[in-house]
Order: sequence, then C-alpha cells, then structure tokens
Amino acid sequence: MQIRNANNKDIPQIINLWKKTKLYFEHFDKKDRLEEKIDKEPDLFLVAEEDNKVVGAVIGNYGWRVSIDHWVVSQKYQGKGIGKNLLSKIKNNLKQKGAEIALIDTNLPEAHTKKLGFEYRGNNNNYTIKL
Repeated sequence: MQIRNANNKDIPQIINLWKKTKLYFEHFDKKDRLEEKIDKEPDLFLVAEEDNKVVGAVIGNYGWRVSIDHWVVSQKYQGKGIGKNLLSKIKNNLKQKGAEIALIDTNLPEAHTKKLGFEYRGNNNNYTIKL
C-alpha cells in the first residue's frame, strides 16, 4: 500500500469511492474542482493505492479554517491501518503549513475517535484534532 498525492487520473476512482461510502457531494465534488485542488495544493489531497487501485482518500484544507474532509477507506481494505496512515500524513502536511488544530467531520464510533485523539465539539459529528 502506498500513500501519495492524488493526480487527475485518480479522480474517477476517488469519486466512485466517495459514492460507495456516501461521502460524495455532487455540488462540491465536481471534476474541475478536484482538479483545481490537485493543481493548487497537491500535498493536501492524498490517496492510498494498492495494486494500482485507489482504496482510500483524504483532503486537507488550510485557510481561514483548517479541516480534514472526505477521509475514507474502501470497506474491503478497512482494518489494515490505511485510514490511520492517511490521517497521519494529512495531519503532518497541515502542520507543516502552520496549522495547530483542524476540524473533522466523521461518523466513526466514539471509541475510535477517542483512540485517534479527536475532541468532540458538541454538535453533530464534528470534532477537532491537534496536529
């Protein structure tokens, strides 16, 4: 398994993965917007690849608000540490830009979020994580 910056050729596989995991938002996740993200901030759009197949993805956003979005691993590949590796790498990349904390929305069980160091913000499934 390899974690690397996403490229434009990955976009169909990424969108398919997001659709399967119900993270796809048609309004935001358009091909041209994803290409723009890859062009402008390649280090903040990562994929996990195994056997030439995208099996996980995560997007980091650094601006007036720092966030980690669309963090997902294909169900078939869960439990192998891929999600933790994606999270670790995107946290490191955001930290290198100067971020200290990030918002993250997740539907992971509370036991998992505590294990990963998330702090619940008290609304919906919204957490913060120290970088």
